[in-house]
Amino acid sequence: MAQLIQQVKDMSSRGGRLVCLESSLSTKSPSFLGSLQGKAGSADVDLLFQMPVQSPSTLYTYQAVNIPIVSKVKQGFPTGKIQTECDFSEQLQSYLSEGWKLVDIFYDSEFSMKAIGRSRVSQNSVWFFEKELDRINDNKTEYEGAVVEYWHTVKYRSLKGRATAEGSWNDVVVEMGQQGWELACLVKLRDQTSQPFSSKLKMKILLIFQRKLLR
Repeated sequence: MAQLIQQVKDMSSRGGRLVCLESSLSTKSPSFLGSLQGKAGSADVDLLFQMPVQSPSTLYTYQAVNIPIVSKVKQGFPTGKIQTECDFSEQLQSYLSEGWKLVDIFYDSEFSMKAIGRSRVSQNSVWFFEKELDRINDNKTEYEGAVVEYWHTVKYRSLKGRATAEGSWNDVVVEMGQQGWELACLVKLRDQTSQPFSSKLKMKILLIFQRKLLR
């Protein structure tokens, strides 16, 4: 993670603006000793930047914040479910209120999921925030945020070994965009529900939006 943060710093010093982070298909398994200690493997990360064609008039600075995402497994009959206990709205607002803008939320694969008791697991997420460099000491709020929950339905076809998605969040994005909201990122949670003897599974996705405050 330290190398990744340094790359962001180097690119932003040249006028680049971080757009998003994506895990690549290249992965490395942990060592035998590491696996016994509960450590996860590592994955290469692609960083996407917007680079200026001419000398940039504005430089940006970034901070990466580690926030654990705790999920609770609720056992039940005939089915159980998984529920996330992290308040994304509260976490988002705490940094927007200090003048930062959210760029992306990234799950850190260097940290394995840690069991908390019998029914909870924790996974580390890294939130990347952006601010104009000349405003680094200015904590005036520039953006407001909104977190929209979307339950994504996945249908499994066991005989064919495939899974297909049902529905789309496009209508949500269009509606929010018409109100001036900009989509910052999508976050896939561990939350899921299923029905007995059903090939369908519902999974929760968070759509996180921002818009500049009108003054």
